[in-house]
Amino acid sequence: LLLKFGTDSEQWRHMSATTDTLLDSLQVSETEDAGRRQHLFEMVTQLPRDLKRWLLSLQHDSEAVGDAMGMVEFAHLRILRKQPLELEKIELLPVDQAGSSKAAQEELQGLEAGQWFSIDPGNGEPVRARLALRLDTEGQLLFANQAGLKVLQQGFEEFATALREGRATRLASGASFSLSLAYVAGIKTLHDLDTLQGEAALQARRDEEERKRRELERVEREQAAEEVRRRELQEAKRRQLAREEAERLQREQIEAEKQQLEDQEAALLQQEWDEAQRVQRERMEAEQATTPPSNVEAVTTATDSSSTAAIPAARSPQQNEFELPMGAWLGFHDGDTPLLAKLAVHDREQDNYIFVNRSGIKMRELNRAELLALVEKGLVEILESRSHFRDEVTRVKTQS
Repeated sequence: LLLKFGTDSEQWRHMSATTDTLLDSLQVSETEDAGRRQHLFEMVTQLPRDLKRWLLSLQHDSEAVGDAMGMVEFAHLRILRKQPLELEKIELLPVDQAGSSKAAQEELQGLEAGQWFSIDPGNGEPVRARLALRLDTEGQLLFANQAGLKVLQQGFEEFATALREGRATRLASGASFSLSLAYVAGIKTLHDLDTLQGEAALQARRDEEERKRRELERVEREQAAEEVRRRELQEAKRRQLAREEAERLQREQIEAEKQQLEDQEAALLQQEWDEAQRVQRERMEAEQATTPPSNVEAVTTATDSSSTAAIPAARSPQQNEFELPMGAWLGFHDGDTPLLAKLAVHDREQDNYIFVNRSGIKMRELNRAELLALVEKGLVEILESRSHFRDEVTRVKTQS
């Protein structure tokens, strides 16, 4: 891969990443957590496919590829089973620590990958090779043949010496051979070439230029159409956002109006309730003023009975059973401000009562004992148990 594609290629970057993944998969930790084990499972699943893809030197031998994969899979199996690996210490790759001299580096300053050389490796039979890779850090030069296979590797010092002694000669590259052949044939300009080839060559060149022009126009049209599509998509997206914003504002307006209506209805209901209470207090005061003193207690009892006349379904708090129907409206007077609330939930398991306002917002939560205590103290009035509250208010007004 290094010789065929070079260090800057996508293939070499993938091979390097696969190598890093392979090394990572072989690291064993005694305190391995669940995340690391899941990551290891994912690596073990993907690695064989990547390794088979980049083992170019073994692609012709499927059996050798299978043996290589078998070694890796066996190591992974032992790691997954938390079994120790059989480690073997290997010698480091030899590296010339001294490196190449400054003179050799300056002498080879103009060398670039792709240049061709005639090199005598020492057996008297020169080989024609192309510089495939220059490793400045290691001071090494790699040469390949026309097929891209490695044929020679030399250090900077050794190759500089070969150049000085004439054992390595730089060959002409590019179109030098074709230019030399044309010069020998007497063709020195494009006009000479056209004259030699005749009118057909001129027409072919015109056709090629026309083809390039049409291709350029086609690319420009496609770019313009793409720009139009992009703008249309942006405009459609803008309209969609505007429509969604308008719908959101409309929903908010509807909710606000609905809340306003509910607030107005609650205020009107409270006003009617206060008016009914005022009328009933005036009627009670009038009855007490016209009733003889001996009958005050009876009038008080009758008055108390009339305040709870709207609960035929509810029993006396002193009784063992206290049945309060769902939807019953109660007036609470145990706070600084009277509270009007409706029974929304009766949790029979916990024996709790939850009361809400007309908007469904929770206002009070009491258990049976607390509710009975408030009723006995006269701090709770059961205003409506079956009929609509407004009908009850109308009934009180009528009686007055």
